[in-house]
Amino acid sequence: MRATSSGAAFAAASAAMIRGVDGASTVYALLADCLGLLGADPGGVLVRVGEQQVDLLAAASHKAEELELYQSRLHAGPCIEAIETGQRVGVAGAAELVDRWPELGGAMVQAGFSMVHAAPMRWHDRVLGGLNLFWRTSRTLRPEELELAQAFADLATVALMQPPGPDDQTAVDRKLRIALRGACGDRARQGRPGADRPAGHGRGLRPTGPARRGGRATVDPGGAHHPQRRCRATPVRGRGAARVPRSPMAVGCLESAPGVRGPT
Repeated sequence: MRATSSGAAFAAASAAMIRGVDGASTVYALLADCLGLLGADPGGVLVRVGEQQVDLLAAASHKAEELELYQSRLHAGPCIEAIETGQRVGVAGAAELVDRWPELGGAMVQAGFSMVHAAPMRWHDRVLGGLNLFWRTSRTLRPEELELAQAFADLATVALMQPPGPDDQTAVDRKLRIALRGACGDRARQGRPGADRPAGHGRGLRPTGPARRGGRATVDPGGAHHPQRRCRATPVRGRGAARVPRSPMAVGCLESAPGVRGPT
C-alpha cells in the first residue's frame, strides 16, 4: 500500500530504518511513493560506483530499468548530469529530450515519455547517485514539487548511508556517549560570552544570576519573552525537595563544561 502523503511516506521510511530494513528496500519504497505523489509514470535510481561508473539500484518498471541501464552505458542523460553536477536536471517536451540527449532522448520518446526530472542524491560534499522520474505528458513542475522530489532523493541517500544498528548494549551506549559529548560541546560554546546561539535557544529558562553548585535550574513559562536572560540556579533545600539523579553520562557532560564541577 503506497503512501497518500509525503508525511506518511517519510514516516514509513524512518520506521523502516529504525527496524533495520536494508537500504535498497527502503529506497525502492521511497521511489514508489515519490512516483505516486508526483504523478510520474516510472522512475529509477542510479548510484555512483567509483569515479566514472554508475549502476542501477532501483527501477519501478521494465521500461525504466531499460532506460536507466541505457543511460549508464551511454554515460549521458539526466541522472548522469545530476550526479556529475550535483544539480537538478529537468527537460520537458519530446523535441527537447532528443535535442539534449540524441540517443537517450530518442529512446525515451520511443518508450512514450515526453518529460524527465532527475534529483541528485547528495551526501556531505559528494553526490552518490540520482533519482530519475519520467512522465508521459509534458508539464512544468511547481516549486513545491521540485522540492518534494529532492526531499525523496535526500531521504533515499540517508537510507543508503544508514549504518547497521548496533546489536549489543555496549555499542549502543558508546554511540549515545558520542552524541552526548557533541551536545556538551554545543552547550559549552553557547554558554560563552559572545557565542552564537540558535534562534529561540534558552527560551523558557528563568533569568538572573550565575549557577551555584548544588543548585537546580528552574523553568519560567514566561521566559520565552526574554530570550537574552541567563538561567538561574535555585538551591535545593528541605527534606521534601526532589533530587535529580545523575547518570555517569550526565556527570561526564557536566564535568566537561568549562567552569562546572561535578558532584563530589
